[in-house]
Amino acid sequence: MIVSFSTERLRLRPLTDADKALYCCIYTDPVLMRHVADPLSEESAKASFAVACRQNVASSGVHWWVLLEHSSGIGIGLLGTTCQNGVGEIGVMLLPAWHGMGYAAEGIAALVDRLFQQRRVGAMRMQHAVGNVAMFGLTRKLQFRREPTSGVEVRWRLDHARWRATASTCIDFAMIGDAR
Repeated sequence: MIVSFSTERLRLRPLTDADKALYCCIYTDPVLMRHVADPLSEESAKASFAVACRQNVASSGVHWWVLLEHSSGIGIGLLGTTCQNGVGEIGVMLLPAWHGMGYAAEGIAALVDRLFQQRRVGAMRMQHAVGNVAMFGLTRKLQFRREPTSGVEVRWRLDHARWRATASTCIDFAMIGDAR
């Protein structure tokens, strides 16, 4: 079961039925989806949202969090994780108004740290389209190391030991609170 928790500027909580508008807004937006896939139709986004909600309550290894900006309580994006065989994968999508402010790095760092602390995974991965320049900076900031690939995707990996050795350069752990 996934639980809510907070950072200095964010509250991360499990995706619920109340988040349908945010989810659909993100997955139907051509600008947000340009580095991911073709944007979904409204009908397909609603169907995908229903699957995501079911995944959060099942033992599927797939989980979704909503990123809420603390001071306003506004939902600004989504974080998704998969965990299989000791390796997790994490992805983030933020509404355009919240890009470039460090919210993605803050949310990912907090969730990665939490997964490592709970010993759910020994390594985390991220991947993105070659053309997604912002993700290059984000993965480097979080100390992920690029993995060899060919094609249209770039893959990154962060091992638990590296995270422990470099985490203080990525995140101020005093700012991460427990469930609220």
